[in-house]
Amino acid sequence: EIIKHKPESELLKNVKLILLTLIFTGCRESDVFKIKPSEIYRKKDDTFRYARILTKKGGVEMIVPILKPLEDAIKENGDQLATKMSRTEFNREVKNLVKDCGLTDEVTNTFINKKGVKEFQVKKFYDFVSSHTGRRSFITNLINFIPLPVLSKMTGHTTKDKGVIFGYNKISLI
Repeated sequence: EIIKHKPESELLKNVKLILLTLIFTGCRESDVFKIKPSEIYRKKDDTFRYARILTKKGGVEMIVPILKPLEDAIKENGDQLATKMSRTEFNREVKNLVKDCGLTDEVTNTFINKKGVKEFQVKKFYDFVSSHTGRRSFITNLINFIPLPVLSKMTGHTTKDKGVIFGYNKISLI
């Protein structure tokens, strides 16, 4: 729904592009704006586009895939990547974008309360979306299909810290 959605305002168009960048690259929000159009590379056989960045957190080299949905969104934006905005503004506006896409069903999620006890909470889907949603979705969607060392390199994690990357795996038992 997000890919198909055509936001009316420039602000929400930019929010959509940031969200798609997060979802289809696995970047942290702090690294999205390190991807530069002039630094996107193609494999020789033209089957894969990617960028290489050094992450803000730890200066780790990260291989950022430029998958087709993101490539299409960049083309739709005049071959420009998203314009930088604050995390606070993005987190507020991404909820509006997702709500505008019609993703308004109530969902149940678990969280750890202030006392360290796991609880359920019910909210509208868009209320759960934040700048970290894309990274979590990227890893969850690929963890069973891409070798862990490759996925770790793509997301800037180390292979010796498997618990960290598996912590992103939010596949529901339902």
